[in-house]
Amino acid sequence: MLEHGKRERTRGLGLSKIEMEVALPVELVDRIDEVLEAMGFRTREELVIVAVRRLVDKYRSMALMEAKSSS
Repeated sequence: MLEHGKRERTRGLGLSKIEMEVALPVELVDRIDEVLEAMGFRTREELVIVAVRRLVDKYRSMALMEAKSSS
């Protein structure tokens, strides 16, 4: 059983997609629309997936560097 607010990790459960709906503030959607075509993306979804992947990679890298420096 998981503690309140904790989720099971889904990494490594195969190649199937996990669909998730996320509500974004209107101003963020407007910013996404501003760069959508300029960056060569066809859809908001495509841009958001790339952006989230890059952000998660950046945070993961920062966490690994922090863990190394504290050990």
